[in-house]
Amino acid sequence: MNKDIHRIINKGLFLYRYDIIEPPKEGWTSEYKSPIYIWPDAGPKNEIGAFFFFEDKVETVEEGKIALSHKENMIKDFNPELSLWITYTLVQDKLYMLDLSKCKDVVDFCIALWNEGINVFRDDFYNFCNRRKSKPLSQIKKDVVYLVSHNDKVNTNKQIQCKCEIFNFYNNVDSDKFLAYACQGLTDFSNGKIFKKILEEKGFDGYIFKETETNTFCLFNSDKLSSPKVTTIHGIVNEDIHNN
Repeated sequence: MNKDIHRIINKGLFLYRYDIIEPPKEGWTSEYKSPIYIWPDAGPKNEIGAFFFFEDKVETVEEGKIALSHKENMIKDFNPELSLWITYTLVQDKLYMLDLSKCKDVVDFCIALWNEGINVFRDDFYNFCNRRKSKPLSQIKKDVVYLVSHNDKVNTNKQIQCKCEIFNFYNNVDSDKFLAYACQGLTDFSNGKIFKKILEEKGFDGYIFKETETNTFCLFNSDKLSSPKVTTIHGIVNEDIHNN
């Protein structure tokens, strides 16, 4: 066991999520797919119906306001008042999580996955660049394998080249978002089924990564969670959104 990326979450932890279309209704369901995260050519972004949470309520509210700002035009038919729903749940049983939150960058992320025996560097696992094209992670497999097998203290020219190839592979978002984008992408679209199967075979309930200042929890099912409790922040006006 790699203790650095294996994390046990004991029962009693509160987790939070925001919604800008509608909150969870009548309990948790993996069948719901948000209409603003469905691509015409790729289907639902959260194809597997995973559950995403933050572990800090204040951060959840702030990220929800940012999402409202960015998606305002897309959601006005669904949520004309620009309300924000904050849902909390309680972990009711021990969770066994793959913890990627301490990865420093995308190179560290790739090496951590490979060392854990999680081979996503294959032809059917993608970096979804945009709605029209994507790149299989097999394109950087040789670079990851080389770095793992030549884990020397001194950076050789070849090591530097391999690292540059990995950074360039994820160079379709702002550089400060490379890692968050790569972590999120593990469950995007068709990737989700593959990644979920690999992790569940290893006994994981999901994984943890860092999108913001607080950790994001991705759980593959809701069996160990209490029923959702929802509060509503009504009618957040444009000025409030754009100032957050």
